[in-house]
Amino acid sequence: MSEESISCSKIPYLRFGEGEPLVFIHGLGEVKEGWNNQFEFADQYDLIIPDLRGHGEYITNEKISIPHFARDSEFVIIRNTGHIAKLEQKDSFNRILRNFLKKHSKVS
Repeated sequence: MSEESISCSKIPYLRFGEGEPLVFIHGLGEVKEGWNNQFEFADQYDLIIPDLRGHGEYITNEKISIPHFARDSEFVIIRNTGHIAKLEQKDSFNRILRNFLKKHSKVS
């Protein structure tokens, strides 16, 4: 398994593994490396693990907010998968995930 650190549109993220894309989104005050106990899933999934703005390697002077976190997550996911991938998130990050899914939900 080779681990790759990538940046798209200033958003640093890890991408490694094989299979269906699986995106891990860290909680507030955390970093992408916080998912290191889940790296073992790389033998089953294509892992995509971004740092959110203002966290880890994503240093910015831009606004930090839940909608911005959702937009950053959306950009990384769609750029890497072409569609909405399976998401895993930490409990403290439910608002970002809800914002993201609300925008992309097919259910009204």
